[in-house]
Amino acid sequence: RATIDADAPLNTQVRLQARTDGAAPWTAEARADGPLARLALQGHARGPAATDAQRAELQARVEFQPFAAWPWGAVQLQGHQVDLSAWSEHWPRTALHGNVALDTQGRDRPAQAQVQIQNRLPGPWSQGRLPLSEVRATVSGRPSQPDDLRIEQFAVQLDGGGPATAGSITATGRWHADRLELALQL
Repeated sequence: RATIDADAPLNTQVRLQARTDGAAPWTAEARADGPLARLALQGHARGPAATDAQRAELQARVEFQPFAAWPWGAVQLQGHQVDLSAWSEHWPRTALHGNVALDTQGRDRPAQAQVQIQNRLPGPWSQGRLPLSEVRATVSGRPSQPDDLRIEQFAVQLDGGGPATAGSITATGRWHADRLELALQL
């Protein structure tokens, strides 16, 4: 369903719904609200549970200005109980919880992405699990220069699912053209 007012500022409302059936069913809703020149986009999806406790859930919020020179504003993604094995039997079983936030002001202005993801079902590859419990990253650059990124922070907490963690990896660095330079600490 979609409506757009005939008079300025062309207030807009769009609603979409989708559903899949089968062994791993998903439902999704998307909406756009606001004046046509500055829309607030939101999405929400629910899928199969990673554990018996609750279904997987994904949410997205995006500021979108379709007629601006740079249409994208802040982007926020959140996930809860996401099991990668629901999409493919070849992927590990997970219970991912996390946030991704992208702050961008323009094509030639600095942008920053922050990622924080926890895996609440860590374990060894041999048991079909992902052997990490947390990933954190902060990356910055300019959208007009996608081949020049600063990795301000990258941290991975390894976890084989036992009583003790398996260690960690931290890094800072830069991606420039076809070259990645990292300062790693294990």
